[in-house]
Formats: sequence, C-alpha cells, structure tokens
Amino acid sequence: MTKFYLDPTTLERRYVGAPFIKDDIYYTEQGATEELFLEQGCTVVEVQATPSDAYYENAVLNNDGSWTSTPKDLAEVKATLNSLNDQHCANCLYVTDWVFIRKQETGAAVADSILAERTAIRQNHQTVEANIASATSISELEAIAPNGIVSYN
Repeated sequence: MTKFYLDPTTLERRYVGAPFIKDDIYYTEQGATEELFLEQGCTVVEVQATPSDAYYENAVLNNDGSWTSTPKDLAEVKATLNSLNDQHCANCLYVTDWVFIRKQETGAAVADSILAERTAIRQNHQTVEANIASATSISELEAIAPNGIVSYN
C-alpha cells in the first residue's frame, strides 16, 4: 500500500523522495525522508485502495487516506459489463472453434470434453448476465466483476 506523511500545521502531504518547501527551506529528493517527516511531526497515512474506474469517477484522495468518489450510472455500468461478458464468452469459445471447423471440413468427431467445456462457458455467461441484471447497486456489480473484469473461475 502507498503511504504519505501529513504535515499537521499545513495539512500538506509529503512523500519520501519528493522535494518540498517548508518554512522557506527547500528539501531535496534526498532530504525528503521518513525520518525527517516524523521529526517534523507528520502523521503517517496509509492510502486505501483506489476506487475502480470501472465503477467510480472523480476519485479524490482525502487526508485520512480514504477516497471520495462518485458512483457511475448503474445502467451504464451494467451495459458495459454485459458487453465485457459477451466478449469474454466469445474469447473463451474461440479457443475451441477450430475443432468445429475441422468437423465441418473433415467430419472429425468433437470430443465430449470440448462440448462440456463450451456448455460450461455458455452457462457461466448466462449466470453472469443474470447476476448483472439483478444487481441493484454498484457494490453488487463490483462483487460480480471485481475491477470491471468478467471471469468464469
């Protein structure tokens, strides 16, 4: 996790290795150390995970390490996730499409394991689609597709 040091008198954020000015004194990259910040009475602030751009906009880091952000429109996020779900399904099926082309061209049999795999992919696609449709909040969508990534694990 990222951290910064909050100057209690100015409420300015300090970062190790980032030059800064305090009381008309310029501190270089080498001078901007954790030890100096602690000597100056700065508070160590651990930064929480950044809100996902897939679900939130206008994220602003607060001085306590938390974030303030605006959830995106639920219907728009659902539409985006449905599109990603469709793409993921197509990509998963693409891997074995050649087997069906070979069957068409040569009459070669398709292994039951491939048929089962493709059926599972389609079922996963339908499950994700139903979960997206039934979600009533951004947090529910985040649970379905963390960071906006659809996966069939």
